[in-house]
Amino acid sequence: MKGRLVIEWTRATLRMALAELGRKPKLKLFRTVPLGSQDLTAEALAQLYRALGVSVKTAVLVIPREQVITRGVRFPATQTSELAQMVELYARAQLPYAREQMILDFAVLEQKAGFSNVVIVACQRDVIDKPLALLKQIGLEVQCVTVTSWGVAEWFRHLPKQSELPEPTLIVHLDDARTDLVLVADKRLLSSRSIGQGTLDWADLDQVVELLAIEVDRSRASLRKELPDLDVQSVVLTGFGALNEWALPLNRRLGLPVQVVPSDLPFAPWKSAPDTGVSPVVAAAVAVGDLNRLLHLTPPELKGQVKSRHQLNELVLIGALTVTVISMAVGLIGMEVYRHQRVVNQLEQALSGLSPQAKSVQEKRRASSLVNGVISQRRHLAQTLSGIFQNLPEAMSLEALNYERSRQEWSLRGSAASTQTVLNYIAQLEQLPQVRAVRLKYSRQRQTLSGERIDFEVLVTAASEA
Repeated sequence: MKGRLVIEWTRATLRMALAELGRKPKLKLFRTVPLGSQDLTAEALAQLYRALGVSVKTAVLVIPREQVITRGVRFPATQTSELAQMVELYARAQLPYAREQMILDFAVLEQKAGFSNVVIVACQRDVIDKPLALLKQIGLEVQCVTVTSWGVAEWFRHLPKQSELPEPTLIVHLDDARTDLVLVADKRLLSSRSIGQGTLDWADLDQVVELLAIEVDRSRASLRKELPDLDVQSVVLTGFGALNEWALPLNRRLGLPVQVVPSDLPFAPWKSAPDTGVSPVVAAAVAVGDLNRLLHLTPPELKGQVKSRHQLNELVLIGALTVTVISMAVGLIGMEVYRHQRVVNQLEQALSGLSPQAKSVQEKRRASSLVNGVISQRRHLAQTLSGIFQNLPEAMSLEALNYERSRQEWSLRGSAASTQTVLNYIAQLEQLPQVRAVRLKYSRQRQTLSGERIDFEVLVTAASEA
């Protein structure tokens, strides 16, 4: 099963959602574990992961909205490359973190008359580095880091029937220990806020309604500053809690339409357990959603590793396809050579008494043998190339691959997590039937933002074709 694992790391709980990917992704399971006052250890996290009973080795990490800061800015540009440069300059001058200590991304809210309204989202590296380190220790590669408010917006997009309420719609997502307020219109996130209080912090009905009303008013005030032409037209309540009891008093207090939507509605036929005490909205929506629509707070070095892994997978696939195509071509040409050989034999018998014609037939036979030899050499090279990529470890990336025909020698240059990884790779290459010898030309240690890396060059001498 090709699946996607999402890990939502909140202040009070750890949630894991798994979706089966396909033409229409389906939510398969949702698990939650209270964190308590002590930090989660790698051993405890590994036990939780093994308890899922899945073989997925990549994950999407979701961090709470309250752990990031946002800024709404208007820039005189519409091109993505120009906006990226302006966002970078703004972040260095206006945000409260040193550039090397923060991760940031931006999303375009509106574009009009050559101007773009964008929201800039940033957080300190420590917020992301700690969970990334724990996930790495248990063997999970994080392919994307996003924020809970984008998960709420993705949940709204997956409703089986979009709300008939007027837009913009403010989604009030109530969870056990936090509340997200996310404004959407035309399936786009326009604004978001979060407060560090949730359903378990409230007991009195009047207190809840008054607090929610105040937070809705604050969201409306924030929206007027960022997008003066827009205002909240309706409210959707979802998540965990006595939502139906709060809807009518909140409607009277705000003077806006208020609709309650069950948190598990977009994930049917899957149903959430009523006693989990937390909302599945964010983790489940990200699991079945489109990662391209999410905000990405993935560290640059991790983005590079994910990109290299994707490129490696593409190279392996191309190598396998090349071997298949060449094998098919060899089979077809072999059939043609066989039929040609039969014709040649018949001609030799019919024209055995004619010396000039017999000589011509012999020349054709030699040409056929030459074609067979060239095709055999190409197949040998393709099999060697396929073996090089298929045995490449996950912790290693290739940066250059050259072939010296005169010496029948491949030169592989790249980097690995350790010298032992390089030595293990060499041992695997030596087992290939197409390889005569493997030699490590050099290896050098260097430090990167993500840790220690070993640069290397390996020389692979091809065996003579049998």
